[in-house]
Amino acid sequence: SPYEIWVLKQFAALPPEPQAIKTLREWLKIDENTQRPFAQAIENLHTAGWLRKTRNQKNETCYTLHRLIQNMVQYQHPIAYEDIAILILMLTPILPPNFNT
Repeated sequence: SPYEIWVLKQFAALPPEPQAIKTLREWLKIDENTQRPFAQAIENLHTAGWLRKTRNQKNETCYTLHRLIQNMVQYQHPIAYEDIAILILMLTPILPPNFNT
């Protein structure tokens, strides 16, 4: 579905490391209106084998998109700024500054 592709694009823009679902909801501004479709998309992608489900040290549910699948998503569905704007706006303030640029 288009929403599942949107979710895949979010994962494709992140490092291929486990991402806690709680943190993803926060970063993507998932609210009460979008929580159910988001959870359903995540579960569908996990069931289909696109996302790997694990638990972190805090016993939080995490999902990972394999690096190879990230590349495939980026190739099949090029990511535009508009696709990941929310993610960029949420992560920019918490990223360490790059002093090499």
